[in-house]
Amino acid sequence: MFKAEIAGKNYTLPSGYRDITLGDYIKLHNVIEAHPELPSKVNSSNEHKFLALYKDVFLHFIPLSEDVFNKIPKDDVANVCNMLNAVLIPPKQEGIQQFEFEGETYYFPKPVYEEETFGAYIESSHLLSVSKELEGKEFAVIAEHMAIMCRKKNEEYSDKLVKKRKEVFKRLPMNIVWQYSFFLSRQKQTYESNMKHYLRIKQLNLPS
Repeated sequence: MFKAEIAGKNYTLPSGYRDITLGDYIKLHNVIEAHPELPSKVNSSNEHKFLALYKDVFLHFIPLSEDVFNKIPKDDVANVCNMLNAVLIPPKQEGIQQFEFEGETYYFPKPVYEEETFGAYIESSHLLSVSKELEGKEFAVIAEHMAIMCRKKNEEYSDKLVKKRKEVFKRLPMNIVWQYSFFLSRQKQTYESNMKHYLRIKQLNLPS
């Protein structure tokens, strides 16, 4: 976390994804989504689009009236926004398979096709269906998907437990949630690659 003094008041703001929960990030994500299709690079012709985004992000964390905001020194706004970049740019993939939260250890589901039991197949299929459902709205629904798929060691699936854990996982720090999102993307890519290979074999009538 970092502290900033703006308009005579002190604010504590996130300095990285460890400092922001999934529940809070969903609200921030809605602010970001209001600025679609931002250019990949800033230039004089599109700078106003980035300034509009940073203004909204700034006011999301530091709620001020338009009049007060317009009187803040430009450098103060720039310094805060530079620090907040840490929760605007996706982190690096770490390839984790488990995480600890509130004294408990939870495990990501088994990778697709790692096991060949029917139960594992059903779970893998569910994993892929939710990964497709996540597209475009992943952070709004990912707490429930993590509650379904991420379990303690040797824990069985339970509808009642999922409902309770979904609320608990809204308090997850975003550094963990991002890694689960990356995990789902990798599983989807593996599935699609394997399916293309399988269909190609079937078209050639070759043994799989």
